[in-house]
Amino acid sequence: MRRLVIFYLMSCAMNCVAEVYRWVDSEGKTHYGDRAPQGQADKAAKLNIAKTPTGPDPEAEAMRQQLRAIDEGRQREQAYAAQKAAAAQQQREQLAQKCKTLQNDIRDDQQTAVFYSHDDAGNRVLWTAEQRTAYRNKLQALKQQYCPGLPE
Repeated sequence: MRRLVIFYLMSCAMNCVAEVYRWVDSEGKTHYGDRAPQGQADKAAKLNIAKTPTGPDPEAEAMRQQLRAIDEGRQREQAYAAQKAAAAQQQREQLAQKCKTLQNDIRDDQQTAVFYSHDDAGNRVLWTAEQRTAYRNKLQALKQQYCPGLPE
């Protein structure tokens, strides 16, 4: 961004053009000025200095455009990285919530003596030992999936 500002200011600077005179005084010293010395105009020589264009420099404009494109690309990269980081954080939070729910289910399983479900008529049907074992195995498999690194 700093380079962009510098190039902009450089391109905006107006070239000052003035007449320049050169003369030698009585002591032999050379002087330069924007006016000939009074009374010695015949000793002063007007220097022919080429005028430079005062319009915008095409090379500077091309450089500004390149810097703008680089800056816009960097901003897009930063926005994408922020979006990706936010999505990763959301995924971590969802995984943590699943793990917490699963740990509560495991605790409930360990504290519950009898499990049952309801049939179509609404009657309680007690779980068999095989159903309970299958449920515990399912909980342990889910724990490994959603709670990596936690002890068994």
